[in-house]
Amino acid sequence: MSSIQIEGHNINEINLKTDDLVKKAYTQLRKGSRSKLEIQELEETLSHEIYYSEGVISEARECQDEALDETYYRRRTILKRIADGLAWIILDFDVHYISGCSIGHSAGFMFGKEGYKNERNIVKASIDIPEIKYAIQCDITNVLHLADVIVVKQDGQIMPIELKGKSSKGNRRAKRQKKRFKEIIEFLNNGQNQQIIVKDFPLRTIKSNIVFEHYWGELEKSANEALREGFSWTILDDCIFLAVINSTISQGSEKIYLDALKNVKWQNPKLIITSLGRHIQKNITNIPVTCFPITLFPIQIELGIQFLLGNLDAVLCININEILKRLQKVGLNAVDENNSIIVHSEGRKILICEGAWAKILNEMVTVQSFIDYCISFTKSISEEFISEAGEIGMLYIK
Repeated sequence: MSSIQIEGHNINEINLKTDDLVKKAYTQLRKGSRSKLEIQELEETLSHEIYYSEGVISEARECQDEALDETYYRRRTILKRIADGLAWIILDFDVHYISGCSIGHSAGFMFGKEGYKNERNIVKASIDIPEIKYAIQCDITNVLHLADVIVVKQDGQIMPIELKGKSSKGNRRAKRQKKRFKEIIEFLNNGQNQQIIVKDFPLRTIKSNIVFEHYWGELEKSANEALREGFSWTILDDCIFLAVINSTISQGSEKIYLDALKNVKWQNPKLIITSLGRHIQKNITNIPVTCFPITLFPIQIELGIQFLLGNLDAVLCININEILKRLQKVGLNAVDENNSIIVHSEGRKILICEGAWAKILNEMVTVQSFIDYCISFTKSISEEFISEAGEIGMLYIK
């Protein structure tokens, strides 16, 4: 039995405590200026509260208390998404670093994990060093899997720290992890210049000068309207359906969304649909790690809190056929093959896969930025992607 002292069993009181923790942590995350002390205070708070939540969840499962389990899992889920935002700040919003540090598998719960206290000691010791800018315990996030702790130096250099228990030193699994670790470090250092083999798979980050624009202003406007009226919807650039619902006022959200969608004058649409609520669901592994997290959307803080607490949710729907027309209009040889959008470029087939569409669906990138993104990708591809036999390669815009 764990030593966790549960803060009462009143579910309503626990949810109110969760709401309060979320408001404070999210507000601290969104502060305009963030000192090293403030960043590390938030990191420590998130670690403590997530660890505590996992302890209660573990005990609730032993007692088969599903209500208590769900209540604390909600707290854990939202706090970890706030920690994802913190990871983006600590890694200076560098998608290449985010991508590299995300390789691997989640270690699961921190509670009961050998080495948790040592990891916290490493974080505390690191931030006392003047040359260290930030330190973060990877397991408090959904996105960082490279090591136990990631330290960022003042010059931006990343220093992953992996702790090993006595039982794991020298065994086969440890050797495989060491090999993977070296490969990922090589990718972080050189993956923007050449392909790096990581876990038997070639990885390469293609640089781009694109500065993405987003529909965050439109989201904010619709969210404010939904707070007043219960529901709001709009069409963005004739390609995107955006609807926001206030669950504290409106009921039967699915029917409301569908009724609104029927009013959109699209001919023979091909649709991909999602909701921003996926960001705070238990399993967010289907959201690419390179998508900017909702906890950092530059919207009014009060609106961000409402989205995190689930009082507001937004549905986004892309009409793929309209995007296809835009791609063709700018001169790309884009076609619909087997219900997938393929761009043909210099003997290569480039698949616009789910990760690319997520830029719109989960990050709210504008249609024009998405088109620019596709153009930049096709122009950036060099001869290294063509095989010696001259075969057509299949690349993926992610």
